[in-house]
Amino acid sequence: MLEFANWIAETGLSRLIRSELWLIPALQSIHILAIAAVVSSALFINLRLLGKADRGHELAATARRFLPWIWVALGVLAVTGLLLIIGEPKRELTSAPFWIKMALIVVGALATAWFQSTLHSGRIAWETPASRGAVRLYAFGTLAVWVGVISAGRLIAYIY
Repeated sequence: MLEFANWIAETGLSRLIRSELWLIPALQSIHILAIAAVVSSALFINLRLLGKADRGHELAATARRFLPWIWVALGVLAVTGLLLIIGEPKRELTSAPFWIKMALIVVGALATAWFQSTLHSGRIAWETPASRGAVRLYAFGTLAVWVGVISAGRLIAYIY
């Protein structure tokens, strides 16, 4: 992986990103705002699942309101994250927290896609008393995944 990181570091785009003093902090700021959008949207959906917020609306309405924010923010995260990797490839690609973060993002995105597909298809009754335990597990599990993404992302700065 180090050879690949060194190769990326020698590309023109990587040198350009590193040469502009404002670019990496700007990308990091946008990246942080995007993860905030993902986590806060997931939090609202999960609070609704747990019956702690937005109880006056159907679950589908809450999901319609917040799921687009998750998907758009994940797209922004992908773009800014890729540019950050290109700008500092050794720091990112050789860091264990980076790979943990990537794995957790995949888990979080898959869990969100699964929730969205089951909600729209009606395959799972999210709001029945019989599903209460599974709903709590999903809600707390996905929140733990997104907190793990934030934590691993923050640790990247301290491990390199």
